Amino acid sequence: MCTIKKEIIVALALLGLTSFAQAENRTLSNLEHERVAFFEMVTNQQLKPAEREQQIAVSQRRLMDLERMVIRDDRLLGSSDPLVKKAFGDYDSTFLVHASVEAEQHIVDFWLQQLQLDTQSILSSQRGRR
Repeated sequence: MCTIKKEIIVALALLGLTSFAQAENRTLSNLEHERVAFFEMVTNQQLKPAEREQQIAVSQRRLMDLERMVIRDDRLLGSSDPLVKKAFGDYDSTFLVHASVEAEQHIVDFWLQQLQLDTQSILSSQRGRR
């Protein structure tokens, strides 16, 4: 019976560590989800230009708030999690809104520049299967 208690205690401790690690990355995870939604919206072919620009403005405000939350999240400081290290190692991609403001560029233009795409390469591209 004593070994069962020890196993339960160990299992609960591991569960606690796992939930702590998840809570530690929650702000970063939320930022990643919002960035994915932003990229999907930017590339959505069914949106009209005016609708897209309106949705970009809304999404940009949400991204700005989430970026601030990640920057101010003390739980991420000194984290050894590879996701956290990668996020803070690539500032321009992780903090897209802040980086685009610093570069004095529209967020979509800045993102395309990060992908090394320009107007000429986009206009000369062809739609098709690979």
